[in-house]
Amino acid sequence: MAFDQIFPWLPGEYMFLALPVGILLTGLLLSIAVTYGISLWLIYAKAGRAGCLAMIPFVNAYVLLRIVGLPRWSFLLLFLPPISLALLAWMWLRLGRAFGRSLIFSIGLIVLNPFFVPLLAFDESAYARATYK
Repeated sequence: MAFDQIFPWLPGEYMFLALPVGILLTGLLLSIAVTYGISLWLIYAKAGRAGCLAMIPFVNAYVLLRIVGLPRWSFLLLFLPPISLALLAWMWLRLGRAFGRSLIFSIGLIVLNPFFVPLLAFDESAYARATYK
């Protein structure tokens, strides 16, 4: 199958851009993912947890819920789609507050998460133990 059949909307004279743009976008997304993983690792370490737990699927969500002081059973709520969105927003708000950051910064953790998580990880803020209330 010809490349112009796969992407009919791309004019033929610009076909040479497809591969370099794809490589650049892949590199950009990969660098964002690596930075995000390192940032979560550092946040876990700041909170006194093993940083490697940030790399294990499902365990990372459970540990993050525990870091912000939510009860163990709240992990099960992450499997209910409408409730999980509200729980994740609440979790990011509480995470910002647990590190002594402002409400505006905590809202930034929800809205622009890939940018604010590294800010939280690489700054000098200290973790104040969050408790469930």
